[in-house]
Amino acid sequence: MPDYTLLKILHMTAAALVIIGVLLSSFTVAKPPAAARLASIRRWDRFVTGPALGAVWILGIIIGLSGNWFSSGWLPVKLVFVLILSALHGMQTGGMRRLAQGEAVPAFLRFSPYIALVSIAAIVLLASAKPF
Repeated sequence: MPDYTLLKILHMTAAALVIIGVLLSSFTVAKPPAAARLASIRRWDRFVTGPALGAVWILGIIIGLSGNWFSSGWLPVKLVFVLILSALHGMQTGGMRRLAQGEAVPAFLRFSPYIALVSIAAIVLLASAKPF
């Protein structure tokens, strides 16, 4: 098994890419750009954000198991926010697909930036402080 520190570095790097992608998608569905920019953002989402999200999940599970973190109280709370962020990404991807097809985006997606920022802040706080 790879070194724990290396796993954490890879996890945090993938998480940074997810954060960039989810925020980019958040603002895209909240205020749609021109068609050419939308196509570029969708490509980024498909080739960077999506795979990075998969890596975050896989590496996070490996880190949680190797560090015996699943018995800690903070991790289930963090996982709720990770699930929210993952679901938001899926809804944003669908919203961008609808935009590309000329369809309307569900109204609740205009709140994407706020949902993303609150979830990201909670994840970072819980993972770094491990408060309980």
